[in-house]
Amino acid sequence: MADKPLPPRVSGVQRHYRLNAPHPGADSDAVERIRALPITRIILDWVGEGRRVLDLGCHDGDISALVRDAGNEVVGVDLPEMVEVAQRRHGLEAVAHDLNRPLPFPDGDFDTVVAASILDDIPDDLTFLEECRRVLTKGGELIVVVPNEVSLYRRFQSLLGGSSRDYTATTGYHTLHCYTLRGIRTLVNTAGFEVVEHAKCPKRYSRIPLRYHLERLLPATFATDLAIRAVRPDR
Repeated sequence: MADKPLPPRVSGVQRHYRLNAPHPGADSDAVERIRALPITRIILDWVGEGRRVLDLGCHDGDISALVRDAGNEVVGVDLPEMVEVAQRRHGLEAVAHDLNRPLPFPDGDFDTVVAASILDDIPDDLTFLEECRRVLTKGGELIVVVPNEVSLYRRFQSLLGGSSRDYTATTGYHTLHCYTLRGIRTLVNTAGFEVVEHAKCPKRYSRIPLRYHLERLLPATFATDLAIRAVRPDR
């Protein structure tokens, strides 16, 4: 990580990580639960195998490790607290870095970039995606997962006078952007990618069991998250 001090918004995330970082020992049951999640299955399917993969916002490394174990070379990136956890849990190759700054990798260094549940935390999301494009090979792929702002759950929040942005007190830095399928496709295209596929994903965790089943059965209306697969044009 650069020697410059972290911006206050990033320091908030860092404090949150220090307080809430998971135990460094890998839990096989937890990893299997992660593997079974709709978003994880989509990421594993889209990445495939034999790729050099950059996982931005790798957190504790559970998904990065599954991608690696599927036959890929993986480099994770997150703040120091989570990089340490990812290394201890999975022996993951990981780099401590503030994602608001240019990525510390050369042009065209990766076949695939995964940015799952991180883009809405990045103030300048377009510049971030352009950096993702820079470090990808020509014809390389970007996989992005963002919250679906027009899911039924969030519409219900709005009817009650709330918003997904209300839950920012812990880190002071979360859900800075609201995305719809049309909006995230446009943003990814503007960053120089060609969107080739999308998926609507049920919420990963919920205290309301019925919510998961409704989202799984009717993702077009209920899905909490949107996943985008895009390609850097070969030109």
